[in-house]
Amino acid sequence: MSEKRTISTNQLYWKPEKQDPFILEHVESTFEKGYIYGIIGPNGSGKTSLIRNLLRLVEPSSGSVELDGENIQSIKRKHLARKMAMVPQHTGMDSTFCAYDIVMMGRAPYQKRFADAGVQDKEIVKEAMQITDCYQFREKEVSLLSGGEIQRVATARAIAQDTDWLILDEPTASLDVRHQVALMESLVGLKENQNKSVIIILHDINIASEYCDRIVMMKDGTIYSQGDTKEVLTCENLEETYGIAFHLIMEPDTGKRYFMPAGKRGGTL
Repeated sequence: MSEKRTISTNQLYWKPEKQDPFILEHVESTFEKGYIYGIIGPNGSGKTSLIRNLLRLVEPSSGSVELDGENIQSIKRKHLARKMAMVPQHTGMDSTFCAYDIVMMGRAPYQKRFADAGVQDKEIVKEAMQITDCYQFREKEVSLLSGGEIQRVATARAIAQDTDWLILDEPTASLDVRHQVALMESLVGLKENQNKSVIIILHDINIASEYCDRIVMMKDGTIYSQGDTKEVLTCENLEETYGIAFHLIMEPDTGKRYFMPAGKRGGTL
């Protein structure tokens, strides 16, 4: 039997050095390959800190993160870059580069130093930009792009990195509704057609309900609930996590579930 390919956290605690209190405490979770995981929770609940630990951008204060059973701290950076790609919340791109060059940077883990991009690299970059609907402004400098366009370029760069795992931090925040839907549809396509696995931080509960297979719900630096989306996304869990009441609306024909904020517990907003 083949070993499961996973990212897991084991008794994970984290805080910036010389700072109290812990931002993450007792985080135990396993992300299995082949699913779209949505990480949700209120501001300050530890969502971004969790994925920074998953990506080895920081080192745990205690506990560990493992990739396919191996402690992530022992994995070489270049090898890790062929396994996991990130779309950050704040892209920090050099504004003098054009969009195409930014996306080509995703191919760096596969290229020899100072080597020109090969035919395969160019094909992968073009496909990634078409998937994220940004190929039409490939020659534009980043400084001339809108926030939403920059986010699509950053997502294309991560897709071009051609990793098993895509980890995205609020990628829909600066996108209009059409491109929010297009992005989520493209992630579903990557999962189904290219066997990609996705971990995505979302603030829109209904997008999470629609597109995520599994949910990790965070509160106060720990995991409040995790599992299949329909089991975790309930009005009771949402009220306990966000501190406001929710109404559940179901479409009778499709069974799709939508959550509407109803107001503070015992009152209105």
